[in-house]
Amino acid sequence: MTFSIIIPAFNAEKFIAKSISSILNQTLQDFEILIADDGSTDNTLAIIDSLKDPRIKTFHNSKNIGYLKTCNKLMLLATGDYIVFQDADDLSLPTRLEEQLRFIEENNLDACGTWVQRIDNADKQKEIHEYPTNIKASLLNGKFDFVGGTFMVKREVVKKIGGYHEYFNRIGFEDYYWTVLIAFNYKILNIQKALYCYRQNEDSVSSNFSNFTRDFSFRSVLVLLKQKIAGERDYLETKKSKKLKQEVFEQMIANFSSKNKRYKRQALFKCLLNQPFYLKNYKILIRNIA
Repeated sequence: MTFSIIIPAFNAEKFIAKSISSILNQTLQDFEILIADDGSTDNTLAIIDSLKDPRIKTFHNSKNIGYLKTCNKLMLLATGDYIVFQDADDLSLPTRLEEQLRFIEENNLDACGTWVQRIDNADKQKEIHEYPTNIKASLLNGKFDFVGGTFMVKREVVKKIGGYHEYFNRIGFEDYYWTVLIAFNYKILNIQKALYCYRQNEDSVSSNFSNFTRDFSFRSVLVLLKQKIAGERDYLETKKSKKLKQEVFEQMIANFSSKNKRYKRQALFKCLLNQPFYLKNYKILIRNIA
């Protein structure tokens, strides 16, 4: 088996059939589709189960466990030489697998991403997002020039670095940190062509994260990236997630203006919940709540 296509699905009844069809219609046909409905409350599960193709393998969740844990479950079940990601509301161009595999083999890569074509809910094509070829070079400059959903990764790489880190469960940006781990240990590039269609869907899982959660998660990745650039083992590698949270919360508090007191209080109380016996938290609280 050459490819294992990973598709986590949650409340994607409008698009899931099209998404799966875009894989079934690939020019290279040596693949398995590993798909899990994650406790959807619409007809996503029924639509998936109505599609009869021996390459579609279902591993539905009895309850909602979230995007990260669903992806990790499916990655562990994969048997292909390459793991390929596909979001339940996105589309792959027919030559995606063929062109990404050729690019990997010609450049002796461990993984690769692609440019993306943005589409709306009616499949109307919007702008193309172009990214530099060298992902690691972008990361060294503090830029995240890639889309994790476009990745094709050797399964042996996934076995060595593991799946998405649990720290990012239900807060997003798990693919950013995962890409940092790949880029600093393996060879990964972007193919200079849009082979993936990203849907700007307001109902998607990532769109439902609060601004506070997005801010916290993205800042976490930035802290971890800074450590990797400095040649250090990062907080998650050294199992110091509480220290990471504390540093991120303090950054968030320090950067809030006086007009954002509600936001600031939210971060402060998160600090207290995270480390209630850390005295510095109370000094920060007194200084900022007044």
